[in-house]
Amino acid sequence: MNRLISMQSTDNVLKFRLAVHILTLTHSIIVTLKLLNIDFDSSDDPEVRQYSKLKWKLITAWFNFGDILFWRIWNDNRELIMPPSAENYITVWDQHSMHTVSLIFVLYELILVHRERPKSYKSELIAMFTFLNVYCLVCIISMLNGEYIYPCLKIFSNGNLFVLLIYTYISNLFYYTSQWVIVDLINGGKFFTSDKKCNNVFMRLMKVKS
Repeated sequence: MNRLISMQSTDNVLKFRLAVHILTLTHSIIVTLKLLNIDFDSSDDPEVRQYSKLKWKLITAWFNFGDILFWRIWNDNRELIMPPSAENYITVWDQHSMHTVSLIFVLYELILVHRERPKSYKSELIAMFTFLNVYCLVCIISMLNGEYIYPCLKIFSNGNLFVLLIYTYISNLFYYTSQWVIVDLINGGKFFTSDKKCNNVFMRLMKVKS
């Protein structure tokens, strides 16, 4: 017969998770204050100076789609994301602080926090698509006002922008759906196992024989 190790160990896991959350929040605050205090007005490049008023419109939500898409574009053609001269103000380490740390934290949360498939995806999908609709609206309004939050919005043709829009919605739906496959795999969902006593595979590693 197996049993979970003592409640003290469970408390240690909880303390570890809490410490990670505090560390992540502290890191986020520090990075935010650093980036918001950058003096873009001192740049000779008008495309960089515009960030003084556009920085509040840059995407800030923490989710896998934003991070993964960012690095894919960055490694292929970073000028689609920001003008080259902006690297004098936003370093590669700043980019990692915004797009790598958040990705790691999201994956950490997905793996170590027990989750179950909701009975209905309706409310979560509504929340996700509401956010996407609002942010797309922000980008469209900015473009109509001659403000391009990302250079790609100025470079792309209308056809390419439409493809990007569709890709964004489909990708977010893909990542949302994929998380439940990962949750089932890790937490012992009905698609992978019938064991209900100790769901999380990482918690199983904490079992000892009595």
